[in-house]
Amino acid sequence: MKQRDLAAERPSERGFFVVEAVLACLVVMILASVAMPRAVALYREAVLEYETQCLLSDIRYMRELSRSTEPRPKALDWDHNGEKGRRAGLYFQRDGYVLIAGSHVFREHRYAAGIKMSGPLLSDGRTTKPLTFGDDGSLRNPCTMYLFVANQQSCGRRFILSAGGRCRVERGAP
Repeated sequence: MKQRDLAAERPSERGFFVVEAVLACLVVMILASVAMPRAVALYREAVLEYETQCLLSDIRYMRELSRSTEPRPKALDWDHNGEKGRRAGLYFQRDGYVLIAGSHVFREHRYAAGIKMSGPLLSDGRTTKPLTFGDDGSLRNPCTMYLFVANQQSCGRRFILSAGGRCRVERGAP
């Protein structure tokens, strides 16, 4: 008789285990659904900060190249309408930028997926004026450029490029 009672209890124990497993899965799914948006936001912020540092580094490199007193290759020199300088420019595109030094592409950088650029120097090709510095380090075309996450323009960085050759980065919307 005791054997039959034990056999009758086993199916209900199995059912109880299935209910526990389903409840555990539900708890994990609820916690994941709460944590996932925050994790994605942290990832986007990290990618945006990385792209900001890359662009800032290249802008500063260009400025120092123009201020350098080292002898430079003749290919970097240019004379346009009586204005002498170095032929180096940063051409902005919506999904990246190209650093031209002399007659060749020095560096081409594509932003990570979901990162975009906007501003007055933005072009699809090399049709607009590039970001260039004078021999004294002053900026020839001061402006404000904006780097942002594609679907969230409120999550971005504003690059304020002043005539004195300084570059300041601020967080926030355009």
